[in-house]
Amino acid sequence: MTPELTAPTPSRHIKTFPDLSVRYAFSRKRTDDPLLSLPGMFHYSSARAAIFHAVRWMKLPPGSVLLLPSYHCGVEVEAVLRGGAQVAFYRVRRDMSIDAEDLMRRMTPSTKAVMVIHYFGFPQHIETLLHSCREKGIYLIEDCAHGLYSQFSDGRWVGTLGDVGAFSFQKTVFLPNGGGLLLNRSSPEPPAEGQRHFDLDIVKAVLRSALDYELAAGGGLARALRAIRPKLGMTRRHHPTGSRAETPVRGEGGTPASYDAPRFGYDKGMSFLSSFLLEKEPWFQIRNRRRQNYLSLLQSLASIAELTPVFRDLPDGVCPLGLPVYVDRRPEVDFHGRAAGVEAYIFGRQPHPRLAISEFPEAEYLAKNVLCLPVHQQLQRQDLEFIAEAARRAAVACRAAQ
Repeated sequence: MTPELTAPTPSRHIKTFPDLSVRYAFSRKRTDDPLLSLPGMFHYSSARAAIFHAVRWMKLPPGSVLLLPSYHCGVEVEAVLRGGAQVAFYRVRRDMSIDAEDLMRRMTPSTKAVMVIHYFGFPQHIETLLHSCREKGIYLIEDCAHGLYSQFSDGRWVGTLGDVGAFSFQKTVFLPNGGGLLLNRSSPEPPAEGQRHFDLDIVKAVLRSALDYELAAGGGLARALRAIRPKLGMTRRHHPTGSRAETPVRGEGGTPASYDAPRFGYDKGMSFLSSFLLEKEPWFQIRNRRRQNYLSLLQSLASIAELTPVFRDLPDGVCPLGLPVYVDRRPEVDFHGRAAGVEAYIFGRQPHPRLAISEFPEAEYLAKNVLCLPVHQQLQRQDLEFIAEAARRAAVACRAAQ
């Protein structure tokens, strides 16, 4: 049971992902982005929408199976199913590397595509798998929702080796929605465009994020915004309980409601506001800052025995989504961390219902024991110190509750 929260309302609020910088919002679009401006990049509302359209673009024969990793968040599996393919799963090790031998054993004549996930921006080793897929005429999808601006050890960009790469832009730069499908093989027929739609929540998300950014920056403008914010109905959506974070909202038929969030819909296109805001923040500054923050926080966590980093090394070229750690009693640790004002990112806590999780104990362990701490480019040294202290206090509180 989650311990009773006794902490006061947090004095600070550190988000999982970046907010909208007004300075970048009204700057000119850049022309030196190595990925977003590629001619084979097609924009959609989310990575899940990109995967949905990738499956449709492949025009797989009826009964085709797409092999997916057992450790996943669920929406990518749902995207494949809605795209018209069947699904099967392969083993992922506790260190988040794919088990290539298990994957190969699970290939059948019905297997027409394979997906790999580059967890938290750290590239998988896929050269051998890529060669095998090419020999067998099987599509390889790189799920790069965590990996915008990450590179393989040879310098090639994550998402450019497979037949297609799927990206979630809003996890790396602020966008109210936005994902991309990168086609890496020539095709006479491009993927279908996403449906145009208007969603008032997108407008609200932009305004709320811009307010949050200015409030975090401090100064006279922040004080003025703080005073008028409640009148605008832009109060912060902060849920300081781990139980809220750990319990997904269910929709009809027991399917998580987040599968059908309008902003990220499987058949939807990217919003006008996201298109306007995209490609304005320098990619190299984003990656450099995230790397610096990762290494700084990694050093600060070294003395906290309860938190074990998943990736102790940060290879050259990696643009980390966050700093993932293994932690026992994750709901309680997340509970206390949010009470202190730090929003951690939890990936894969609700595997897709099609997965028989008991057959994949490693994936079950990861789904229950991984917590990802923020390291995004808007965080400063004092923010990282605050995150480390919040993590330490959460670990101590859970230890005392045992």
